[in-house]
This record gives sequence, C-alpha cells and structure tokens, in this order.
Amino acid sequence: MQSITNPQEFMLFKAPGVRQFSFTFNMIPRSARESDEVIDIIQYFRERMYPTLTANDLMYNFPEVFTINFKRGTGNKRLEGVPRIAEAALSNATTSFNPNSMSYFKRGNRPVEVGLTLSFQELMPLSQKNIKDGF
Repeated sequence: MQSITNPQEFMLFKAPGVRQFSFTFNMIPRSARESDEVIDIIQYFRERMYPTLTANDLMYNFPEVFTINFKRGTGNKRLEGVPRIAEAALSNATTSFNPNSMSYFKRGNRPVEVGLTLSFQELMPLSQKNIKDGF
C-alpha cells in the first residue's frame, strides 16, 4: 500500500530548560611568573567545578556557584543588550596546551599558550518575567 499512519506527534511542554554558556580564553604568558599564574587560574576553576565532601565523607556539598557579569570600562557599567546570567555552576573546564605550536618555556618546561574553555549551567530555569528583567 506504500502508506503509513500519521503518528500525530506534538511537542509536550514539561518545564523550561536551563541555559548553558561557554567562554573560551586564550592565555599566552610572557614570563615564568605569568606562566605560574595561568596554572593557578586553571587550578582555581578545576577545584571549584567539583563538590566538597562532608566531614564524614558520606555526602557531597554543592560546588561553588558563580555570578557572571558583563561589564565595560572602569565605571563597571553593565553592558546594555547583553542578557544577564543567573547564578551558575561550572559544569566543565577544558584546557588545551600549545594548540598552535609545540614550544615550551625553557624554565619550568611550561606551555607558551594555553586555551581554557569554561562551561556554566544556570541553577534555575527562566520564565518570561526573567527575560523582561534582562536575563
């Protein structure tokens, strides 16, 4: 017969999803001190991506929460037209070492270029009111 029944599928709405954001930073240290700071930055975000354990190691405490703002200049004015981000947890931190070369600092044998991508997920789903409020 070469025909099939139309399943009459429609989208079902259960709840709004939570937004996710990724930010990529390329860090090119120019000295051993800056190279140390790059390693410290990576370590900072990697630690805060994971939960801590309670004193008896039986339960996890929620990982740190981040407040992300987009500001411009010395007056710390919020950028107009850029949606605000609700409190967010760091869900992933990805690093790439020397993506464009195989060069390393002589002192410390550290990479001369480091890419860091941070992925965040908001903690709350949004509604139309939140969007009207700038989120």
